[in-house]
Amino acid sequence: GEWIPAAQFEGVSIKDGRDNQEMWEVFNSIFSKIEKGDELYFDLTHGFRYLPMFLLVLGNYSKFLNKTIVAGITYGNYEARDKATGDAPLMDLMPLVQLQDWTYAAANFVNNGDTQNLTDLCKGQVTPMLIATAGKNKEANSIKVFANRLQTFVDDMQFCRGGELKKQDNALLLQKAMENVNHDIIPALSPVIKEIKNTIDNLVSNNCLIDLFNIAERCYLNRQYQAAVTILKEAVVTAFCSHFGLKDTNKKDREVITSAIAIAMG
Repeated sequence: GEWIPAAQFEGVSIKDGRDNQEMWEVFNSIFSKIEKGDELYFDLTHGFRYLPMFLLVLGNYSKFLNKTIVAGITYGNYEARDKATGDAPLMDLMPLVQLQDWTYAAANFVNNGDTQNLTDLCKGQVTPMLIATAGKNKEANSIKVFANRLQTFVDDMQFCRGGELKKQDNALLLQKAMENVNHDIIPALSPVIKEIKNTIDNLVSNNCLIDLFNIAERCYLNRQYQAAVTILKEAVVTAFCSHFGLKDTNKKDREVITSAIAIAMG
């Protein structure tokens, strides 16, 4: 019978990309063939001029707009071929894509206070290791614990859990988790951990009241204005309770301070 290939292929000619007009023609030629949710495989062996870099950027662009996945990037390194056999190694360039992902995730946390991309990356890379070892890989577990602790602490900020923030338990657990992370397992994680540590260290001290003000400022800088206002109110009421010898954990004492502030502001 007639042989039917497992996948259907379509050859598409593209321009050399000699100028801006041709560059956008190349873009349209490739992007128009990409559908929602596609897995993309790029081979850059015969990429001409800037096209390899162009494909990396296009892959990231499509990942955002079309929810595609860059599943593979390869490069046939002819210069490193075996002189006797002529065989050339096929290089896996996926770490370049992963580095872009880590960069975006780290920036999203530092600038917006959003940990979703970061925790997804951490868990995505260590989950296969944990499955393969029935959860006994200590290095992988340390990263999973870090991701969970980071998410919990950021949730405390975003959901204005004043009691948890004042106790500082989750912040201290996060600091400990960062110290225990084995950076060798995910090289790109090391600078990210350092950046997160700098941020968290500025929010945790021996004075939980000052920390509340700092956390409110961090929420404001992350444009989380509702959380910033709520935590700032918590800090101000707590400060007045302390000043007048009232218990900041007592609901009635806090209501007295809140009412006094409202009257004073008239």
